[in-house]
Amino acid sequence: MPEVNEAGPQDVDFRHALSQKLTMESGLQLAGTLPWPAASVGTFKYSNTNYLALGLLIQELRHKPFNQVMQEEVFDPLGLKNTSLKPVDPTSPGLLHGYATIRGERVDVTDNAAWAGNPAEGATSTVEDVNLFMAALFTGRAVSSTSLKEMKTSSGFAPYGLGMWEHSDGCSKESRHEGLGSLWGHQTTAVSSADGRYQATMTVTVPPLPTGLEDPAGEEKRNFMNGQIESSLNDALDRLCKPAS
Repeated sequence: MPEVNEAGPQDVDFRHALSQKLTMESGLQLAGTLPWPAASVGTFKYSNTNYLALGLLIQELRHKPFNQVMQEEVFDPLGLKNTSLKPVDPTSPGLLHGYATIRGERVDVTDNAAWAGNPAEGATSTVEDVNLFMAALFTGRAVSSTSLKEMKTSSGFAPYGLGMWEHSDGCSKESRHEGLGSLWGHQTTAVSSADGRYQATMTVTVPPLPTGLEDPAGEEKRNFMNGQIESSLNDALDRLCKPAS
C-alpha cells in the first residue's frame, strides 16, 4: 500500500505535524488519497501503512484494543518492562533526545505524540528490551515456528524477509537478522543470530540535520550513518561470537 507519510503535509516546517495524532484509521484514510499504480504490484517498498492495517486486523481478531493486545501478549510475557505504546514524557530523565533542523534552527523531535500507540512507529523502548525481544523472537518464544520460518524467508526481495533484513553471520551458516529503524533524530539497528543465541542493538542520535522535506542530502547522511551502525555491530559480533557447536 502507498506510504502514509507521503500523504501528509510536505512543509519544510514540520513542527505542527509533531502534535497531530495519526490513528490507524486516519492513517489508512490518508494513504488512500495517494495513487496506487499497477506497476507497483509485485515490487518491494517499505510502507508504514501496512503496519496500520495489521494493527486493525489484530484488534478485529482479538476483540481488544491494539495497545492492550501488545501489552498482554508481547510486552508482559517477554519481560519487556521498559517498552510502551504510550506517549513519551519529554521531561523524563534518561530519555534520549533527538534533533532535526528547520532552515538551520535546531528542533527537538523526541515527542512521539503523533504516532504513539500505533503499530508503525508507536512504541518506545530501551536497548536492553530490544535485545530481549530479539532473543525471544529468534528462540521461538514470541511467535510460532511456522511464522518465524516465514519471517526468515525472503519473498524474492533479498536481503529482506518479513519485517527483518538479512546479513551474513561470521559464526554460522545461517544469516543474521536485523531490524533497522531510521527516524529524524535517532538511528537504531538491532541484530540477532538466527538461533537467538546472541544479540546486539545500538541507538545513536544523529547530528541535527534538515529533513528530506528541506534537503534530501540530510536523509542520505542519516542512511549512511545507519549503514555504519549496522556494519560496526556485525563486525563486533564476528569478533566476539563463538561458532555453534
